[in-house]
Amino acid sequence: MGSQLTYKDERGELKTDLIGVQSFLSDFSNIITTTNYKVYGLSGAWGTGKTTFITIWENTLPVTQYIHINAFENDYESNAFLVIFSAIYNYLQQTKKFNQDLEDLLNESKHFLINIAKATGKLGISIIAEKTGGKETWKNFMEDVLDSYFDDIIKKSTENKNYRVKLVSKLNSISCKLESPLYIIVDELDRCRPLFALEILEKIKHIFSVDNIKFILVYSEDIFAKVIEKEYGLEEGGLKYLNKFIDKKIYLEYPMNIENWFIKQLEDEFSNKSESDIYLDLKNLYFVLIKIKEENFISLRDFRKILSCANNYTYNEKIDYFVLLTIEFLRYINIKELKGMIEYVKANGSFAFNAPSRHTFDHIISLLLTNMRLGNRDSILDLAHKSFYQLCAQKTLF
Repeated sequence: MGSQLTYKDERGELKTDLIGVQSFLSDFSNIITTTNYKVYGLSGAWGTGKTTFITIWENTLPVTQYIHINAFENDYESNAFLVIFSAIYNYLQQTKKFNQDLEDLLNESKHFLINIAKATGKLGISIIAEKTGGKETWKNFMEDVLDSYFDDIIKKSTENKNYRVKLVSKLNSISCKLESPLYIIVDELDRCRPLFALEILEKIKHIFSVDNIKFILVYSEDIFAKVIEKEYGLEEGGLKYLNKFIDKKIYLEYPMNIENWFIKQLEDEFSNKSESDIYLDLKNLYFVLIKIKEENFISLRDFRKILSCANNYTYNEKIDYFVLLTIEFLRYINIKELKGMIEYVKANGSFAFNAPSRHTFDHIISLLLTNMRLGNRDSILDLAHKSFYQLCAQKTLF
């Protein structure tokens, strides 16, 4: 196998590059470090190890040269501006080189946010408070409210633009003093709330695109484009809209060694029973399991969770394990239908053709067990259905 690249993950644990990103690493690094774009898009298909790759790349940089923002973990925040600004502010604060500049930057950000709040506040609150004495007719009242409201909006819009320009100018004056470019990686954009993801794009483009700071956005292009189309009610054009925010796109393309990764996951899960029948069966079923993963767009991260969850169950027969593994696949694919199938089987005592997820269950379990040569498809499904019913009766699957 040869020497393999090692790196520290987000928890600081030493890991080995099992999926073979090293071949793409130097090309990616060369593009980022030798070009002068402000926003890069790192796009890869769902489940191709984008987070692993970008974490390995971060390990090649000094820790003082990058910020990693996980958009999915931060999308509980209502304000994308604050997520990005606080990350940059905390980074600059740790350098201990910009004390007065940081104080000025903080003040500019406060002015900007306060003005935004005023401009987008509740319609005519102060005017309505003044007009509730019953002295004017409803018609005159509404005319006054709307006239004042739109006058105020125009005024606040102009003020907001001025505050934004001052904020961007101050941030740019600080970033130009950095000894080397600062890389800000925003990962998991295609997994977080759609509105939050779109707001991140807009804030980066209009506020944080300053000199000496390079953003690297990590996402699946196809998924993100569909998110945009759904959010804005478009039939198509999501990719065109996305491209407005990206200066340079890089596609994550390398010969992934998924088999190495898969074997390592099995070794971790079956560390105390590596010679067990189940371990050896799963090892032999590598291509079948990868087929199930790809058919259902399951990422490497979720695939690992599925294997881990299935291995946490206790079971008596081999077929029970594979039924439980199939249940874990279904939990990921469509948890609502899985719950419906469990309730149906418990209520009816049988596995009728119209039970929710019946088709998907039969497809996955037959792929797994037919390749193990446990019989023909009909006899295998009969055994699997009986096992499923017994597991429903004996175990709390939810």
